[in-house]
Amino acid sequence: MAETARDPNVSNESELRPSLAQSDGQAINPSRAVAESGRLGVAFRPTRSTGRLAALLIGLAVIAIGVVPAYRHARYALAMSGAKRALADERFDEAIENLRIAVRMLPNRAESRYRLAVACRRSGALEEVERQLKAAEASGWPKYDIDRQRLLVHAQVGRFHDVEDQLVKLFESGLGDEAVLEVYEALAHGYWANHQIADAIKCLDFWIQWHPRDVEPRIMRAEAYSEFNDPVSAEKEYRAALEFAPEHVIVHEALARLLLEGGKVDEAERHFLACHERDHRSPAVLLGLAECAFRSSRVDDADRWLEGISLEALPEERQANVLKLMADIAQFRRDPAKAVALLEKALSIWPHDSAVHQTLGQAYAAMGRSADADRQLAAAKEITARAEVFYNAQRKVISHPNDPELRYIVGDVLAVQGLVEDATGWWRSALRCDPAHQPSHEAMAKYYESKGERALADRHRKSAEASVPGTFRRGWERLWEGDLVSARQQLALIERYASYPVHATVLRAALLNKEGKFEEAERMLKMPIEDRVLKTSALIVTAESLVGIGRPRDAEQLLIEAIGIVPRAVEAHRLLAVIYYDLGASTLAEVYLKSTAELAPTDYRPHRLLGLINKDFEAYAEATAYYRESLRRNFDQPTREEVLLELAECLIKQKDFDGAVEVLRQSVPSPERDVLRAECHYNKSEIPQAVALLDAVLDADPKTLSASLLRADIFLVEGSVESALGLLKSSSESHPHEYEVRHRYAQALLRGGDARAADELARAEQLKTLRVQFSKLHEKAFEDAYDIQVRRELAETATKMGRPDLAEVWTKAADLLERASSQSPRSGADR
Repeated sequence: MAETARDPNVSNESELRPSLAQSDGQAINPSRAVAESGRLGVAFRPTRSTGRLAALLIGLAVIAIGVVPAYRHARYALAMSGAKRALADERFDEAIENLRIAVRMLPNRAESRYRLAVACRRSGALEEVERQLKAAEASGWPKYDIDRQRLLVHAQVGRFHDVEDQLVKLFESGLGDEAVLEVYEALAHGYWANHQIADAIKCLDFWIQWHPRDVEPRIMRAEAYSEFNDPVSAEKEYRAALEFAPEHVIVHEALARLLLEGGKVDEAERHFLACHERDHRSPAVLLGLAECAFRSSRVDDADRWLEGISLEALPEERQANVLKLMADIAQFRRDPAKAVALLEKALSIWPHDSAVHQTLGQAYAAMGRSADADRQLAAAKEITARAEVFYNAQRKVISHPNDPELRYIVGDVLAVQGLVEDATGWWRSALRCDPAHQPSHEAMAKYYESKGERALADRHRKSAEASVPGTFRRGWERLWEGDLVSARQQLALIERYASYPVHATVLRAALLNKEGKFEEAERMLKMPIEDRVLKTSALIVTAESLVGIGRPRDAEQLLIEAIGIVPRAVEAHRLLAVIYYDLGASTLAEVYLKSTAELAPTDYRPHRLLGLINKDFEAYAEATAYYRESLRRNFDQPTREEVLLELAECLIKQKDFDGAVEVLRQSVPSPERDVLRAECHYNKSEIPQAVALLDAVLDADPKTLSASLLRADIFLVEGSVESALGLLKSSSESHPHEYEVRHRYAQALLRGGDARAADELARAEQLKTLRVQFSKLHEKAFEDAYDIQVRRELAETATKMGRPDLAEVWTKAADLLERASSQSPRSGADR
């Protein structure tokens, strides 16, 4: 007979199964007694009484065989029913407890194993999920569901890159309601764990649309709003959750804390009391009630609530919060000595709270301990500054979710504050963004070293050293973005490892170029380099050095060589565009500006320069498109105001006055903007508005040429020839070489019948001839990047035109080429 399994709820097995007793009092199995008697050659002859006893035993055994499985099945069904209800209400601890009972009752049932895996995953107990999934799979649960749960585990911990394609297929496969809910939940948790808050909120929005009465997504969305300083939206979410879950103590507690932080003490106290009345009496609730009582001047009530808190059982930060409140109470009772002692104790436990330092500093100051007060106030200021760094980086993570540096910074600030476990979450997420993020590997190595986990610490140290090429890449990118501080920080990280000397040398030389130390940088890179990426970078750095010391032709050759090695080396394309633009070879400059724009799809600078070139060529439609693309790429670019004004000019030239007005609305007030606005009004026959703007500009500066010319035009339209002549005469004297001024002055003189008109027309024609000559020379310079003579003629013509700024540009270009032609054709690293 098979031995009946023991019921865990029964302590004595004899209560389930009676046994025969031998003369020595030991229990014996009846079947074994038969076997033993036969072996000894003695026949077993039952008497009437022994026959009745045997019948009784057989009957009991039959009953036991039927009753015990029935009990197990009933207990299993009861546990599964409770687990399903708890899962539906998101009471995961209760669900897991019931599912464990179900598994004990019937270990080979696939459903209980599968649902236990689901409950563990949803509660965050991920270490048990795979074991239960394997058991469910072995018991015959559908593989499709098993694979989905494994996929959701990856999503839930933020490993989206590993499962992105499978998730897409999963959504396309036509999931049922329960499965869709699981996916939304896992994605929301995964985005949250990976600190992709914007994506998490989108996912939570879908989740709430799908199941509007679910509490968990509303709590998560409220926490997101709170974390990013939107308490109004957070409060709205908590209140919405309480409308359909009025007994949910977690929501009551979270809302109470939010209300207390917002100064709504009475309402906060009501929600804390709701938690207390429902037996949710966590230290946070008791502390909240104490804070509410203290702020309501019920100090004795605050004491009573605090008495219920076991200080030693709390985390360090929460201990400091309790001590801070106790210190506030002591100060209220005019016991500064006790308050100081409590605050000092708080700081000895948790020295990272600026408010505690601030309060203690004020207490020291009141006691005349000025040196101690200054030290505490300085500490408070330092912690506040770190908090500002933290919040700035955290906010940037939303718009730059794949930037590992931002995530590392957030983790670093948390680690300084003693929140090391929280910090490791951010460092891990940084490594998910970039597995070659050296600072995060170094931080994780220190963390595991402190935990005594030497194998993991060594693994991260090795990964940190292997990540130096990634650090070089990041430093290189920061350098060309103009962030020299960050580039120097990356160089310091590289220099920690002696096994990467070339990486350090190339980045150091590039930084020297940015400091104007071109010759020193060029000398540093005279070395053979095998690595193609490093060699390309070294060629670009040397080319920049050569440009700096006046050898653009040598620089051009090195950059072409660099592009031959790495065709998508964007810095080489960008530097070639700059060389050709500075030399006045706009045709070649355009070629490399366009390739730079293609290789750097977020860089606003190429299109800004392309717009300027086309505007100078009077290709206004093309210039308009380039300007708009530059603004699309970065509307807050440093040259935004110039771009907006130049774009408006191009639109006015194309007679798109409404478009120009719309662009000008986005620019800041300036005389240039007002003149362009006036020109739009004038062309739309809105004369009074144009006059008001122009008069305001001229009142501020009567020599503003563009305003004077347009105001003179309006005078002539209105028939006020004398007023127009007065303005144009003054403008011709202050701008004697401007063709537009001379030409309009001559036209006004003709209308007034003035004999001086002929001389002014002749002078205007001379200026026009010079402009035509300059334009033709300009075209020659565009076609030939190295024609020195053309550039000398351009400088001379610009001088005659009264444009010393242009003359300087072309003289500089000619001098540069002349010096380059007199030097050796090429020098630099041996490549």
